[in-house]
Amino acid sequence: MTVKKTYVILPDKGEIELDYLKERVHWAKQDTYERRKWFARPALIERRGRVSSQLYTGQTFDEKYFSLETDGWTHDHCEICFTTLSGFSDDITNREGYFNGQVWICQSCHSLFIKVEDITTSIDRLERIVK
Repeated sequence: MTVKKTYVILPDKGEIELDYLKERVHWAKQDTYERRKWFARPALIERRGRVSSQLYTGQTFDEKYFSLETDGWTHDHCEICFTTLSGFSDDITNREGYFNGQVWICQSCHSLFIKVEDITTSIDRLERIVK
């Protein structure tokens, strides 16, 4: 027996599983966000391979394996829909969003889910797919 799941279509973003969406929105609504232009942040970069491995938040690291680059964190993702936020200029990247000091919410998700009083009504307006 196959268990079917319900998905909703986010405008200009595609589909997202409904229960997951509700969980992420509930989590995100517990904080306060400020509209900001996206900005790069410090990151620890692996010396071998030059891969940005993690956002630097003051943790200790071994300089033998990592270097600290002031603007090494090159992008973030919306905590709800995973839209990319960065300083890049292209059709799939948002350059502005809502920031709480740690995570970003894209403008669309903020309008649809965070700034509204009743998220149930907002979610109920979205097209649903069961698969």
